[in-house]
Amino acid sequence: MKDTNQINEFIENHNLKNELLNSFNYLLEKNSSGDLDIEDKNISINENVIKYKLLETGFHSFQSPILKNGLEIGHYSLNYDDKGVIKDDFFIIKTK
Repeated sequence: MKDTNQINEFIENHNLKNELLNSFNYLLEKNSSGDLDIEDKNISINENVIKYKLLETGFHSFQSPILKNGLEIGHYSLNYDDKGVIKDDFFIIKTK
């Protein structure tokens, strides 16, 4: 993806806001707080804030901030290939 229009088109065509939210919620449901290295599951993402990054692997990463009590504590990302297939997801919590 070369420009903002292509990125926005990808976000819309792949219903990325819902995909991020659904994937994040599934991750929370299927893992314990200990597995995720968090105190509790009282966290969320802001699917309306999506950052794009082209990775060295050639995958397209779309990240949303992970929030706890309104503060950003990390990010959740979905990585897609050029065909729009999800290849991986990442749940990253910032260290203090």
